[in-house]
Amino acid sequence: MALTQAQKSKWLTSPVRAFDELVETETFLSLGRRQPVRDTWGRIYGLSESTIRLYRSMFRKYVMWLDLSNKRLFEIGPTDLELFLDSPLHLEGRKRKKLTSLIRKRYVLLLERVYKHLQSPGNMNPATVFLARGGKKQPQLGREHDKQALTQKQVKAFMASLPEVGDTPAQWKRQRDRAMLAILVGAGLKASEVLTLRVSAVQTKPDQDGNLRIFVARKKEGIHKEHWTVLRAFAAPEVLTWLARRRAMKIPKTLLFPASIDGLRPITNMTLWRSVKQTLTRANIELKHSGSRSLRNTFAVLELAKRTEQHTVSQYLGHFEEKAILDYVQAKAKVITSAAQ
Repeated sequence: MALTQAQKSKWLTSPVRAFDELVETETFLSLGRRQPVRDTWGRIYGLSESTIRLYRSMFRKYVMWLDLSNKRLFEIGPTDLELFLDSPLHLEGRKRKKLTSLIRKRYVLLLERVYKHLQSPGNMNPATVFLARGGKKQPQLGREHDKQALTQKQVKAFMASLPEVGDTPAQWKRQRDRAMLAILVGAGLKASEVLTLRVSAVQTKPDQDGNLRIFVARKKEGIHKEHWTVLRAFAAPEVLTWLARRRAMKIPKTLLFPASIDGLRPITNMTLWRSVKQTLTRANIELKHSGSRSLRNTFAVLELAKRTEQHTVSQYLGHFEEKAILDYVQAKAKVITSAAQ
């Protein structure tokens, strides 16, 4: 459906404001390449607040580039998009660097939604054309980092290097962190999922192999798919020990890993990252990227290595699309080769 003249005028004069309004609507979700995901009641899963902030930031950078390049929003072609992605704008500032293929693709998919909304039926979408060309000319998309994962031997070293717990009451946080790290490597959860996990999510009765089931609920403002995963037996005792200590301390509220004894706040991403980093250091494990993502990768790779079905591992990881598991299949081969050397 074509835009009205008033709508087009708004995008021309105030594109940032127009996008800020669009990104919070179901219309924006329907502009994506895949159908919006719905819950059991048919309601569309909305974008998380963090994703909305990210999209707004990305679009603002695009508008900034348009202004600097003296280009108009409605007069962009696929070549212009390539110029934008290669722009020095991404290299300015202390934390900015050349875009990886994944980030480049996210930019183009975002702009594809925008131009699908802006353009009249029948017009060519510049982002769609760019993606079609990029599929045949892969180098222009840049290079994405390989997934990193620990070998079985490194997992044992990692578990042996978990924070030591003393006898004083103040040591409860170390017990908490041991369980948190065990869940990351033993169940493959994302950092955001671990930080918001509830006590009731963990089934405390192990199966015949010593594994525990964990239910990952969908956050109200998020798009994480609710799913079950399994906490493998080598990591389960750490979580059961923490649950027992948490009950003994009578920590209120329902957060599994609270930041303080009042149970009100979850720990921060920085606290989690620091705990992962310190444990890897104690275990003498060196990785290019030492965050929780490598532990999630490890869970997936080790599951595949012991011949767990790909679709089952994909379900454990909470993937919306099973093809997402293919990257882990490639990572498995590299980890097995590395371990054999």
